Amino acid sequence: MGLAASQAQLLTMTSRMSANELRTQMISEEKRRLATASSAASDKYAMALDSPHMMITNYNPAGVKQTQQLTFNSLNSYNKLNNQYGLVDSLGRFLVSEKEATNFQIAIASADPLTTFLNMHGLEYGTTYFTNMATNADGEATYPGYLVNGEYSDSISIGHSPEELKVMYLGGAYTDPKTGVEKIYSGYEKTLETATFKQFEQLIEEYYMAYDNYERLVQAAIKEDIGDKMSDLETLEKSGATGKVLYDALKNTVNRMGEKSFDGYFEEIKENFAWLEDPYQSGEVTRATAVKQGADNNEIIITANGMDYTLRRNGDNYSLASVKYTDEEGTVHTQNISGQRQSNDSLQNNDKGLAYVLTEQFNAPDEQGNMQLQTITSNERLIIPEWPADGLPDVDGIFVQDISPLTDEDYLEAYNSAKNSIAENAFYHYGLDAMVTDSSEVAIKDAKNVYHTAAARLSQFYKSDFKKDHKDYGIDEDILGPNNELERYKLDDLDFIKERYGEDPGGNFKAIYPVFILDRLFGEHAEPQMAWLNEKGEVDDHKKQWYTNLFERMQKGHKAVEDGCASSPEWIKLQLQNGYAVMEQADFEGEWKPFIATNSTDITEKNNAQAIVIAEAEYNREIAKIQNKDKRLDLQMKALDTEHSVLQNEYNSIQAAMNKNMERVFKYFSA
Repeated sequence: MGLAASQAQLLTMTSRMSANELRTQMISEEKRRLATASSAASDKYAMALDSPHMMITNYNPAGVKQTQQLTFNSLNSYNKLNNQYGLVDSLGRFLVSEKEATNFQIAIASADPLTTFLNMHGLEYGTTYFTNMATNADGEATYPGYLVNGEYSDSISIGHSPEELKVMYLGGAYTDPKTGVEKIYSGYEKTLETATFKQFEQLIEEYYMAYDNYERLVQAAIKEDIGDKMSDLETLEKSGATGKVLYDALKNTVNRMGEKSFDGYFEEIKENFAWLEDPYQSGEVTRATAVKQGADNNEIIITANGMDYTLRRNGDNYSLASVKYTDEEGTVHTQNISGQRQSNDSLQNNDKGLAYVLTEQFNAPDEQGNMQLQTITSNERLIIPEWPADGLPDVDGIFVQDISPLTDEDYLEAYNSAKNSIAENAFYHYGLDAMVTDSSEVAIKDAKNVYHTAAARLSQFYKSDFKKDHKDYGIDEDILGPNNELERYKLDDLDFIKERYGEDPGGNFKAIYPVFILDRLFGEHAEPQMAWLNEKGEVDDHKKQWYTNLFERMQKGHKAVEDGCASSPEWIKLQLQNGYAVMEQADFEGEWKPFIATNSTDITEKNNAQAIVIAEAEYNREIAKIQNKDKRLDLQMKALDTEHSVLQNEYNSIQAAMNKNMERVFKYFSA
């Protein structure tokens, strides 16, 4: 039994020793893995120290200069101060973001791909012209933004809001905020190309040609009829005669002509220039500021022009007695005067009244030294109305008027105006038959019919009948001048058309009505300048060029970069360092040319201090963890060695005891 027990102990110890050896081998393997991890941590740290990052210096959307890690997104970010770069893969495809690739597909499916693509980036082809307009109380545009003496002028009222005018010009839909009615406009340029507008242009050209021919024949007839009568005047003009001489000669000439075809016409000229017949109608007027009762009921004092005029009753009339005034030094003067009464049938603002030229009489010696009564006529006259039976006259009806003697220039102005008036007005004032010969009359009437036919066709274009109710000329009363003279018919005048056909005409004219509105505006202040505008409404040619360059380059072939790669510094560094992609840059002409990244001052290589600090911290943390684990394994290995040594000694001791017992047993049985 002792031998068996010993044998069992040996087997147990042998098992424990085998287990310890296996555990020792496992610890050794774990230590080898720790050594590998330590080496990897060291390599990672060394890479952080030795591998600089690619950096790019550009401007962010706010215009702030910044330096950041190079990524696909940072390389292609837009700012007007940035250079425009791009990446091209080995197959020549231009690399773009997923969003740009989607935008491109939508754009090329539209009617105007480039415009659609630019619109997607906040760009609109338009004008700031209409947005600068001032408006009146009704919200209608009054002026296209020009300042007059520091304030917006309202000299023009277009009758439409700035928003509607912009739609009229650019084309599109406009909803009237007052009525809610939607209006569709073709746009200014497109309207000019329509068949309707071409038709209108042809009609109005025919109308102008017919009018010009009619006018030419009329003027030729007038010149033939009155030319011989004006020959004396032309000779007189060349002689350098004064204005008064010319005017008197014209008056005599007209009177002579009046005996024939211009009978009575000079009376109209006299009405137009009545001040030539009555010099006292020239000059400035000063209204009375007060009228009051004088010292008694027979005296009235009128204050005007800084003077007090005293009038005394003389029967049923009043006459001037004196005038009182204060000079510049403050001295009060009272001067007895008399008034030379004048008849006046055209007193200003009065149907009838009295006019007094102020005169002063005094005795003074003549050239021989004899005292003589002298009379000085003032440069003023007092005009007073007839008084009512009771009370005082209305102060607004009393005024003092300066008497300014007529100059030669006054007569010259009247001469030129009257002479021109004869040629322009006389023909239609006195009729066709009295002015022309038989042969010219036929030609004029034929031309007149052509003119009226052209005018009728143009009027019919506006969907309105052409009335023929002015004698036999077929011209409405409201389109003739003040003397019924020939004028170009007003079918090309916006105000006349609006009055006759309404603000919102129908038919053919409705299609071209916006052109009339805009032409009036442009005629005053030039046509708008069109440009590409950004989201702020600012002209932005740089942004337009940037995205035009991008669109045109994508048309040659492109590929989308996944969003994750587009934001990764490692991805773009891998592409550039390994030649998977090359750079291009757009020049000032929008041409894309190959570009080496290292040649750019925008792109640099730089150690990332923050990344190094992070790598160092990770390395230290990983090494500390490895060392701690290695120490624990060392302790476990030492414990196993100690246990193995004890087991080995005990194993040897038992083995030795068993051997001795075996020897004794064999000796016993052998004996």
